[in-house]
Amino acid sequence: MEKTRIFLLGILLSFTAFTFAQEFAAPFDAFSRSKTAYIHMKDGSVKEGVLDGFKRTKGLIEVVKLETPNGRKLELSASRISHMYLAPSVMAKISAATDMAYKVHKWGSKLNYDTVLMREGYVYFEQVPAMVKGQKEMVLLQMVNTEFSSQIKVYHDPWAGETASFGNDYIAVGGIDKSYYVWKKDENVANRLKKADYKEEFRQLYGDSPAFIKSHRDNMDWRDFATHVYDYTVLMEGE
Repeated sequence: MEKTRIFLLGILLSFTAFTFAQEFAAPFDAFSRSKTAYIHMKDGSVKEGVLDGFKRTKGLIEVVKLETPNGRKLELSASRISHMYLAPSVMAKISAATDMAYKVHKWGSKLNYDTVLMREGYVYFEQVPAMVKGQKEMVLLQMVNTEFSSQIKVYHDPWAGETASFGNDYIAVGGIDKSYYVWKKDENVANRLKKADYKEEFRQLYGDSPAFIKSHRDNMDWRDFATHVYDYTVLMEGE
């Protein structure tokens, strides 16, 4: 009887962990050409209009093309953009491994994002100082953990491959990117974090929280990266 109770408790805990596991937002490459895009410039101005595409260099956004409500066509240099909100296209939503509706966390008011747009499914990009091929560059990247980014910001890596998906008759889980750009609070640059290096970098990334290291030292699985960032944030926020 006791073994049965332990077995059932184990199933319950596993189900709970799966149900409430944190996830990164799916990265998108295709965006709506009908919904309004909101481009916030470094000079404080905001450009609104319909997205007309990008110019990219080696995967990085160099120019954002925008058509304003009065029909004017703009080409905005990524270097002049502070951050932007874009609506994924319908096809992008259908093809994404996880069609995840943004859940604005209770820390949202601290993070200063447009929670209304986030609830509508908009994707958030911001200008980031990042190490790209050994050099520090300002790049425009999609953040994938907006709702729990007060301590560690995680960005889609345009050059990342994806891990294989896995599943069974009951649960199917999509793959996750093999690398991300990670910008930790109080650091001056985002660095590329690869799946192959995660265990080696684990203590350096989370080591300023002994409580986190103690509770997660037996689980440094790359597939739990999002959950790790979330749990670390909870501990560092003192909640």
